[in-house]
Amino acid sequence: MLLAAAPGASASTPSIDIHSVGPLSDIYIGNDLSCQVRSGGFSSTEYFPDASGPGDCGTLLYVNRDDTAAFFGPDFANHAGGTHTTGSFSDPEVPFTPVSQSFTGSGTATSPYRVTTVASAVDRGLRLTFTEVDTYAVGSNFFQTDVTVSNISARASQARPWQGFFHGELYHAADCLLHGSDTGFGAAEPLTAPTTGACTVNRLGSPASAFEEFVPITPRSAWIETASPTIWSILTRRPFGNTCSGCNTFENNAQGIEWPVWLEAGQSRTFSFQTKIVDTVPTGGLSLSGTAGNSTSGTVATITDPNTSATAGSYSATINWGDGTTSSGTITGGNGSFSVAGAHVYATSGRYSVTVTITAVGTSQGRSTVDDSVTITAAPSPVITGEPPSISATTAAFIGSVDPNGLPTTAFFEYGLDPKYLGAGPLAYTQSTPVQSVGGDFSIHTVSASVTGLVPNALYHARLVATNSAGTTVGPDITFTTPKTPPPAPPTIGKTFTISPVRGIVLILLRGQLVPLTGVQQIPQNTLIDARRGTLKLTTAVAGASGPAHDAAAEGKRRKSVVKTQSGTFGGAIFKIAQAGNGLVTLSIVENAFKGAPSYATCKARKLGDATAAAVSGRTLQLLHASAKGRFRTRGRYSAATVRGTIWTIADRCDGTLTHDITDSVAVIDFVRHKTIILHRGQRYLAAPRRSGRGRR
Repeated sequence: MLLAAAPGASASTPSIDIHSVGPLSDIYIGNDLSCQVRSGGFSSTEYFPDASGPGDCGTLLYVNRDDTAAFFGPDFANHAGGTHTTGSFSDPEVPFTPVSQSFTGSGTATSPYRVTTVASAVDRGLRLTFTEVDTYAVGSNFFQTDVTVSNISARASQARPWQGFFHGELYHAADCLLHGSDTGFGAAEPLTAPTTGACTVNRLGSPASAFEEFVPITPRSAWIETASPTIWSILTRRPFGNTCSGCNTFENNAQGIEWPVWLEAGQSRTFSFQTKIVDTVPTGGLSLSGTAGNSTSGTVATITDPNTSATAGSYSATINWGDGTTSSGTITGGNGSFSVAGAHVYATSGRYSVTVTITAVGTSQGRSTVDDSVTITAAPSPVITGEPPSISATTAAFIGSVDPNGLPTTAFFEYGLDPKYLGAGPLAYTQSTPVQSVGGDFSIHTVSASVTGLVPNALYHARLVATNSAGTTVGPDITFTTPKTPPPAPPTIGKTFTISPVRGIVLILLRGQLVPLTGVQQIPQNTLIDARRGTLKLTTAVAGASGPAHDAAAEGKRRKSVVKTQSGTFGGAIFKIAQAGNGLVTLSIVENAFKGAPSYATCKARKLGDATAAAVSGRTLQLLHASAKGRFRTRGRYSAATVRGTIWTIADRCDGTLTHDITDSVAVIDFVRHKTIILHRGQRYLAAPRRSGRGRR
């Protein structure tokens, strides 16, 4: 992956970062031919300073001509994090002039990451271009650098015989920060016939330890391993002498490689080498599996340390399990090879991304992170995907998805009306679709179902429920509203009625279930209505109409004078509606209609004091409010009230049935005394069992 490094400050040198899984996890190439490396993903860099972006590492050229000399190199003074080179050069350094920088490749052996950097240098008629190509294949502990120096100066003339030709030294040098330490030892590599010098952790690299070195590919190179101030001071006028002055000295060490250069005008030459770094490398990419509610354990990372004398205590580890919890990892092993193990209990199923942070103990190497994954098999994971694809006044289709999480799983949809239709309270899914199988793999399966018998113009809730041997999981709740139905046909005398909500909550019993009245609806005779928390409008046919209103209209003008319908508003009780052939409509209060409904059983005598017994006797079980014009009757347990147009109430109480005439007049039939009593405005009458008496109130 390529990251174009943004400058850390306005003066910072731009660079390209070859970022990958490593082991060289970051290779920064500055547009001034500078460099920096991070190995194993650790926060500390391999060269001074410890900062992202170019460091005290790069390509330099010393030019010597008969009339002048010049020294070119990276713009160290503007590197983020500072520099150790300031004041160390014997001759003043002239920074390269950046020309261009590009990135290609995919990181494979056949298509390695490739950064091409072009810079230039000019001095008194001498014009040079530098084309540096840095390539890296993921998995390697080195990257290769090919530097082409081109002399594009004008050719020499008789007047200026020195023009166009130069000789000098091409250097590549770095201030080592191995293992996060600015000090260390050196070693000649290889020991039998050294071709380069390496910075190491242990004296002379014994026992084997981390190291970094420049390995020459182009012949006739020279090398050095020495103190950092020394290497910068000898970069001009002097070639390296294949020496390891710091091999036995613990010091601020550095390393370099060098070639002599002779170029006439128009000539070019390429110099190649490898930057090899062997340092601590943690690796992850491991996959664990387990079940929800049980401990999942195993190796979550390995650590390869070239220092074979390192112990498990050289590192610590913290595991982020991907579910918001962390724990310490247990590090075991030796001889440069370690493993990190941990255990965790996941509450729910899923695939979790695990991050292991490994910290070097006792050094400034810093931290590195590796990634793993954990698959937890548990209850399925359903997700409802959007609104139902189709909805009508009484039907709907549901669709959702389920991941069985590796266990045979079944699923169904459950649905129900919004609690507002039942006087608030908790959401209840009162109905469900048939159970269906959705398999037992780790794939997403689509689940669908259709339902009928819905209430028109009503708000519904629905969700998907999936179950396997590990448990049950429910998907998120979705809501939908069914459309209204067209207006019903006119009522038919003695058979059907038209009702519509006026206010509050009105429920009707349809197909064995109480459902809300949400619009104009036609119901059959003797339908149970629960209007304790609301009021409805009732419209019925009247005597003289043989059928629906359109049938009556078909009989012609002779029927025009006949009243076709009558209506009223009713509420406050549970009742049924019936109509006789003469058009009289009776609304009968129903006790003990369903579980939890009002019942006279609650009025049974108990061993109570006089005051309490009197209060129970006068308690109202149901109170039916009525306002109607036409032939209507309301019926309680002990009496019925018949009107042609008035406002009245009838209440079933523990001590009898009380009728209250609010306007006009009401005829009350006392079922116990078999008498009819006429009430006028404001009068009341209690029809009671014989033991309780009766009276007008």
